[in-house]
Amino acid sequence: MNASRVPLVRETRWVGLHEAAALTGVPPSSLRRWYRSGRIESRVDTHAGSRRLVALDEVLLERATQIAGAGAEGRRRAEELELLLDPWQRAVVRLCGLAHERGQSAALERRRADAAEAELVALRAHTSELESWIDERARYEDVEQLQLGRVLARASNEREARATPFIASPRLVGAIVYALAMGLLIWLLLTERI
Repeated sequence: MNASRVPLVRETRWVGLHEAAALTGVPPSSLRRWYRSGRIESRVDTHAGSRRLVALDEVLLERATQIAGAGAEGRRRAEELELLLDPWQRAVVRLCGLAHERGQSAALERRRADAAEAELVALRAHTSELESWIDERARYEDVEQLQLGRVLARASNEREARATPFIASPRLVGAIVYALAMGLLIWLLLTERI
């Protein structure tokens, strides 16, 4: 048997859920689901206040299985990959897997940011359209108010003209006195009293 293919006996490293999540990129909720379904080993650390610990190597193996493919064939390929690599290579493979995952999430976030930016541009255009409509409406309202003011002033003047008592102008009074004097003179001439 080839010495490079002989698995080394490793001591299981037990870590908390959040530490395992930080090291492997697997969310704590997935880790809980995995240990409840028996996919990874877990235990309770009574010395640390009943904190749940998981076997880090099994978490890494399960994560590698996800990356390699689903099912028993994927797990077998992941185990073979683990056996063929030295610790540094395993670390590099894990880091590459993590970098790939982070790159995918960054691309997703970039798409979301682009969609949000496009929505922002559309909202700004709509806001600009509404502002121009409001300005235009304000101009029309100013013209309408000016016209309404003129109509109201004219109506008010007419009402005041109707409400004020008749005051004769000096020219009108002169014309009336002249007409009366002429009428009196004609009457006197006709009646021959002069």
